[in-house]
Amino acid sequence: VIGLDITDSSSFFSGEVELDMKEACVLLGISESTLRRRIREGKVRYRKPNGKDYRFKRKDILKRA
Repeated sequence: VIGLDITDSSSFFSGEVELDMKEACVLLGISESTLRRRIREGKVRYRKPNGKDYRFKRKDILKRA
């Protein structure tokens, strides 16, 4: 039997979860270059908290990409 902790699953499914570039690509099933192109085209909302790394809200990735 495999256990599953669902006590905090609401935060995962709520859309407020932030993903990095790699996680967003895996979620969408696309390459990093494709996601970067969508960013340049203004199709994906993001933020750069440290001025370098991209961060995406899960709900924005699923809605726009």
